[in-house]
Amino acid sequence: MSASEMNGSFNLASLPAAERMKIEAQKHGYLILHKLKGMTGPARQARGRELMDRVPETVRPAVAEWIKARAGR
Repeated sequence: MSASEMNGSFNLASLPAAERMKIEAQKHGYLILHKLKGMTGPARQARGRELMDRVPETVRPAVAEWIKARAGR
């Protein structure tokens, strides 16, 4: 057992790339939803597009997918 396992810490670098991408998408998705809280209609859509444009292109499809899945709840 390694020292990090004994003290309960977790190293994200030890995860596969797909899992790290998923975590990164969730992080950006939660931030976008937080910034859109309380907004409605066209203003919300415009601000959402603006915030998505700031997300790195490599993660953008995963963020969009995560937000869509979250909206279906």
